[in-house]
Amino acid sequence: MEMVNVEKQLIGYFKERGNIVASKTPLLEEKIIDSMGVMELIAFIESSFNVEFKDDDLTVENFQTIEAILSVIMSKVGEDQ
Repeated sequence: MEMVNVEKQLIGYFKERGNIVASKTPLLEEKIIDSMGVMELIAFIESSFNVEFKDDDLTVENFQTIEAILSVIMSKVGEDQ
């Protein structure tokens, strides 16, 4: 899985919902996503990238930016190999 493609898909996910974001946009701070939005995002990520979030992954830090989300996804992909 290429990081650039995952990043583009995440940016596209937010664009479809009317938000223009960059990899360092503070998603929670700018209220682009809230707790319900995080749950919807997790469902999208799990189905799109075939990864599974554990309770330990559900931290504010992991969802601050696309960059942070990308880091979590890539670490999960590494777990499966």
